[in-house]
Amino acid sequence: MAVNGRQKGKAGELSLVHKLKEYGFENARRGVQYCGTNGDADVVGVSDLLHIECKVTDVGHGKNYEWLEQAQGDARDGEMPVVIHRRSSQKVKGKPWLVTMSLDDFISLWRAYEKEWKE
Repeated sequence: MAVNGRQKGKAGELSLVHKLKEYGFENARRGVQYCGTNGDADVVGVSDLLHIECKVTDVGHGKNYEWLEQAQGDARDGEMPVVIHRRSSQKVKGKPWLVTMSLDDFISLWRAYEKEWKE
């Protein structure tokens, strides 16, 4: 039986929202449930500085650049595009979510963290 892509995407986004809430981001929620327009982040309520795209798939892990380009194209000024993804296969159940972002954005994030940490 074919899996409905929209339902699979919704399930993945809800799974990520649940995980983010475990980390203390109580305001995390699916972006489309409120707006539903193209270009909105898949998950919102974590930070106004992040544009989060969520991907759950087994066939696309070679598509990280495409996913990041989508996030970069959809991100608003001042938002850092981030793709949070995991595989959907039962064989990898329990594997962690992964984050894909540009090295430039990671360095900016890390430098801000270090500056805060050193003060």
